[in-house]
Amino acid sequence: MKILITISGFLLSFSSYAQQSDREAIYNIFQKNNLGVDASLQSAQTAFENFISHHPNSNYNLIALFYLGEIAHRLDKTDSALLFYNKALAFTIPDSLDEMSCRNSAAKRLAEIYIAKGIYCSALDYLDIAANNFLPRYSCGLAHMENRAKMNILYSKCYMGLGEPAKAISLLSPYAFAFGFGNSDKIVTELYNDWLKVYSKEDIKKEFVDLENKILITKELIRDYTFYHAKIKIFNSEVEIPSFELSLDKMTEQQQIHACATKIRTSEIYKLAEN
Repeated sequence: MKILITISGFLLSFSSYAQQSDREAIYNIFQKNNLGVDASLQSAQTAFENFISHHPNSNYNLIALFYLGEIAHRLDKTDSALLFYNKALAFTIPDSLDEMSCRNSAAKRLAEIYIAKGIYCSALDYLDIAANNFLPRYSCGLAHMENRAKMNILYSKCYMGLGEPAKAISLLSPYAFAFGFGNSDKIVTELYNDWLKVYSKEDIKKEFVDLENKILITKELIRDYTFYHAKIKIFNSEVEIPSFELSLDKMTEQQQIHACATKIRTSEIYKLAEN
């Protein structure tokens, strides 16, 4: 498991609410300890624990608690990780000051732990907290896309574990032809594995036979511009085919169908289905 570290810009997070010494102290822990290296974890753990002890009323304790959870998780100390993540989740602070989205990340970590334990109802509760109570504070739209994809993977694992495969697959189906963000390959693999739990390999392969007769292209007029939407049904789920870069508006209907079929045949999900 890779510990995510995002420290750039966070020194200004809580700037109106914490003393300069607090900011410097928590920053120095990251500066002096490489949390991506196992050998640094023990010293980082001690440093975060000392920070909490020396700054009991600091808003930065949220960061310290979350990273104590990360360190414990990295060291497979699950009980300790659960304790620290829950403390971070319960930490009272205005949302505007949680610039590193520690509570959102803690809720997702807790969901992952309970999924691994096979306690899917508890995992769902934590996912709902992440989705509804502590929205991530990303400035990049792509980061929000990746977070939503990750959340859908976790939700689908829960539903599959609870014996609701249709609900699990419906969450991942829109990503069948996913591309352009960091975990797109992972979500496509998750979808294919979910299919395998319900359908045979032969049934999956059949869904991609005779593509040209399954693709539906529609037009949407918004003001003076016409938008083209290409879709295909896979196991009764309607899936959007990424076509914005294909210039469908400049093609005949036959060319549009051919271009979209070619797009599908170069996708990762198609390769999995064909193997």
